[in-house]
Amino acid sequence: MYKRQGNIISKSEAIEQIKNRGFESDANGTSFDIKIGRYQAQEAILVSDSINGTYFVSTVNDRIPFTAADVTINDIGVAVTAPDFQALTDSEMAGADKIYSQKRFKFQDEFFIALEGFEVGIVSRQVLAFDEANDRFENIISGEIYTDNGRGNYAVADNPDLYLEPGWRAPIWFENYTRLFTEDRLRGPLFSVFIWTVTFASLSVLTTFALGLLLALALNKPIRGRRFYRSILILPYAMPSIMSILIWGGMFNTEFGAINNLLGTDIAWFQSPTFAKFAIILVNLWLGFPYFYLVSSGALQAIPNELLEAAAIDGANPRQIFRKITLPLLLQILAPLLIASFAFNFNNFNLIYLLSLIHI
Repeated sequence: MYKRQGNIISKSEAIEQIKNRGFESDANGTSFDIKIGRYQAQEAILVSDSINGTYFVSTVNDRIPFTAADVTINDIGVAVTAPDFQALTDSEMAGADKIYSQKRFKFQDEFFIALEGFEVGIVSRQVLAFDEANDRFENIISGEIYTDNGRGNYAVADNPDLYLEPGWRAPIWFENYTRLFTEDRLRGPLFSVFIWTVTFASLSVLTTFALGLLLALALNKPIRGRRFYRSILILPYAMPSIMSILIWGGMFNTEFGAINNLLGTDIAWFQSPTFAKFAIILVNLWLGFPYFYLVSSGALQAIPNELLEAAAIDGANPRQIFRKITLPLLLQILAPLLIASFAFNFNNFNLIYLLSLIHI
């Protein structure tokens, strides 16, 4: 498996960053207090080894020792001035990071001092060396060779899991898509989420259509107060969905929610995947049934009464009339809307996100 970290940069930029990161501190983790400045017009640091009482100035190529009498020491034992050393002013410090952070100041043998901020220097040594002619990095300590793997990283040829960061932009074509199906850690969650998404969309369509149709059938008959009931049923559809979702989210609160208080339970609705899925289906039912109630009511008005009367004269009971005549005709009219509803719920991210947001 190849990981591509930082692959928004070019290869040359990645090489420079790898060089700057390719060092390690010494075995003792030695560090010094430092002051940043210039020594004889060169970038330099004034180093204080307060434990051993030694002080020196380091440039990229030289180390100049001083005695305690040569330097000015503050109240915490850190040298602040030295002969021919000028500390940076506050205005110069603002732009010093890019210059000094990439410098390697002389210490001894293969070790140098790398800056850790503006006041601490870490004794380190270079671990990675770049061979520009062969386009590869070599670990000076272990001897490992990192070559361009063609996928945006320098990696060990025999062990692709060993790679250097950052990577760079590289064409990998359809590899990321094939990894979705070839790697277990990606394939398992992908299939699980896909199955739940299909189930959620299917149940949402079935439940909202069933409840909407049931109410449309009930109110299609002449009953007292039918207009009032119809007005009440479309209220969930008229209210902003975001407001409804957040209200339902509060009602599902484990300690203070109306659902648990009404049922006399203490269910942690969004701590269990099963209860969370049930809650999501229930809230989507509340949001979606008015739509199918409206379209089903309109579709029922379009079915000729003569067909229903003829079936009744032929001896069909109400259940047979609904199953053989009403439902097939409704499905012919509403099939495109059912498909559109499935597609909408398949991509219905807002409901799940908003409903879960207040429980995170």
